[in-house]
Amino acid sequence: MSPEAAELTSYLRRRIEASGLTVRELAERMPYSKSKISESLDGRVPDQHFVRTLIRVTAPDPRTRTTCLMEALRLLQAATQAPARAPAEPEAAGRPGAEAPGGAQPHLEELVRTQQKALELHDALSRAERARSESQQALAVSQQAVFLLLTMLARLGEQVATVRAERDALRAVHGGATEGAVQAEDRLARSEDRVRRAETELERARRDQAEALRLLEAANRRIFELQHRLGQPASEPPGGAAHGPLGVPALVDPLLDDVDRALDKLGGVLDGERNRLEEVGAELALSADNPADGAETPGGGPGSLVGRSTVELVELLRRSGSDRRRLALRCARDLGPEKLTALVVRLERFGHRASDVAEQIGRRRPMTDLVIVLGLLEGEPDAARAHAVVYETAARERPMAEVIALARDLVTTSPHTLVGVLSTVAGSRPPQDVAVLFDSLQRTPRGTVRQAIAAGVSGHPDSAVVMLVSALQEHGWFAETREVFVELRHARLSVASLAGLIETFCLGGHVGSGLALLRSLLDGMPAGGVIRLRTALERRQGMRRYLPAVDQVFAERWEPGWDRLLAKYSAQG
Repeated sequence: MSPEAAELTSYLRRRIEASGLTVRELAERMPYSKSKISESLDGRVPDQHFVRTLIRVTAPDPRTRTTCLMEALRLLQAATQAPARAPAEPEAAGRPGAEAPGGAQPHLEELVRTQQKALELHDALSRAERARSESQQALAVSQQAVFLLLTMLARLGEQVATVRAERDALRAVHGGATEGAVQAEDRLARSEDRVRRAETELERARRDQAEALRLLEAANRRIFELQHRLGQPASEPPGGAAHGPLGVPALVDPLLDDVDRALDKLGGVLDGERNRLEEVGAELALSADNPADGAETPGGGPGSLVGRSTVELVELLRRSGSDRRRLALRCARDLGPEKLTALVVRLERFGHRASDVAEQIGRRRPMTDLVIVLGLLEGEPDAARAHAVVYETAARERPMAEVIALARDLVTTSPHTLVGVLSTVAGSRPPQDVAVLFDSLQRTPRGTVRQAIAAGVSGHPDSAVVMLVSALQEHGWFAETREVFVELRHARLSVASLAGLIETFCLGGHVGSGLALLRSLLDGMPAGGVIRLRTALERRQGMRRYLPAVDQVFAERWEPGWDRLLAKYSAQG
């Protein structure tokens, strides 16, 4: 057993002792048998799911749990990465001239440093190649936009000349006060305005074209440099002509007849490409800032963020201007989970925007760190919105395999965040992704998943609950749906909130789910609460067409005295 594995085992055993649980009690709370638990605590390095589940069971308090989880994952990483140690020969210690046990240590440390540097160089190369691909696509789009706008301006120039000649002819014959001359003047003004708009967009497209070309050349230089440092043969830059349709060619023919619409659509395309170019610039900056280049090290060099205080980082972000996207990206990449969380909380607490940092955390943070940051943010009331931005971004944009791994981790660590991830996936990703996610969760004990979903549903917006319930029902998770309804019944929500949730179901096309929720809410509700809920539903404009079905549910619940109950409370006002 390596010292790192022994330290991890010792820490996990101390957590169990502090909780007062026996192995039998652990087996009842974890999806592992007693023998598997004993085996994982007997010197073998357990997997991450085992460690997370054990910490969840032995540390019920969320803040304590997060601290313990961070320490356990740190020890797990050290144990996993520890080099294998060959058993020493028994006679070596007494052999004359035998090398001391630590004699190979300098060589080993040098090997580790070399491997780490190679990994950092490969990471920088990957970023540069991604930047090259994106800048090539941006260049193709901007070139097509320039071509389209030049074509558009040529046609608009002909149109302006025609309308101006028509106006001048009408003025010459009838003077300037005739209706025809006024209409011609109006058409000319509109045509000239379109010319000015097209010229503005052309200038923007040409700037984007120049910027994309600059970034492409920078990416090619960076790739050549990194390949040389890695001892790889220099690769030829791929040609830029092999790109598929990028959204601009479809504008050429049908929309030139509707110039205003064409300019609006083209403006949207150029807005998207500007965002793409900013991302490319950030990727290249990260590649250039890679520690392998000596620009920034964990100890904190001249450009390092690691050694700065949270107050300094907030001020840097506040004053960063157009460089803020890159700075947010560096914060999300370089800062440790605790400091990153403190930065987000401070930004939110003092009214500064934290969404860009939160987005980069969700988009780029390694999955192990992402779960830790989510756990830390969940305990901070000032950072509730940033917390949601992190998991929503991850659920929307990460590869589906990573989202599945995140969801399975959250089952045992954060039910509230799990519900947010599930509802975001259900509302933003293709149906096949949603199906894959729910299929993968079936490999986790359904009872555990059901409890997590029920425990985490409170506190989410009505739209998120509706997305979650519709996905649960679509995939046959009816027991989980009932658990959600029961949890909502006991969540002490106001009558107005419950009525709003039912309305959201109905207006979203999930009338059956809305009525099922109503039936669940009425179970055990006192007469006064029933009448208040009925009144709140009646007052909602969107519920008026559904009131007959609603009244039928009320009548079924209070049969045969519903009419008398309604009359009694109506008389009392």
